[in-house]
Amino acid sequence: MTAKYQLFKNPRSLLKENREYTLYPRIVRSRKVTMEEISKNIADRSTFTTADVLGVWTAIESEILWQLKDGNQIELDGLGHFSVILKCRDITDPKEIRAESIQFSKVSFLPAKKLHEKLKGMPVERDESRAPLPVASPEERQQRILSFLRENREITSSVCMRLNACSRHTAQKDLKWLAESGQILCYGGPNVSIYLLNPDML
Repeated sequence: MTAKYQLFKNPRSLLKENREYTLYPRIVRSRKVTMEEISKNIADRSTFTTADVLGVWTAIESEILWQLKDGNQIELDGLGHFSVILKCRDITDPKEIRAESIQFSKVSFLPAKKLHEKLKGMPVERDESRAPLPVASPEERQQRILSFLRENREITSSVCMRLNACSRHTAQKDLKWLAESGQILCYGGPNVSIYLLNPDML
């Protein structure tokens, strides 16, 4: 059981004079593991059947959903915390807020310290089939963001980081430029922002 990684060029390494690009590693996500596959693996290592494990998963999913809708934070020992993040339209006066103005934004997951500790020392090896990716220009990164938004409803800075293999600073800079140029719209606060394609761009 070994994770593979790929090397990426870090554009921020050129901020210092006479420096070449430094490289940083990122996990290569080769495939997506489904709940059914996880349930089968658990069944193979225990006295439970796959159906038993799937049944428990379904019950846990329903309970977590119910608790989140009730405004509670979910703590799964050894895994992390789940909580709901809300959003609303831009306002300056609390009197402008109505119940229908507040909407669900997304579920936040904060990994547990135990999970971090258990992952320390995990074995990794380089994916030799892939060379370090070239650094994309701002124009190329921004076009990728716009293309993504034409096929998906929204995007965040975290998604931009994965999409363009860049730092959070670079992702936020690209999103800010696209927003200021009127190509995308920004919703949310300073900590959690969601970006949508400007309908005029469709």
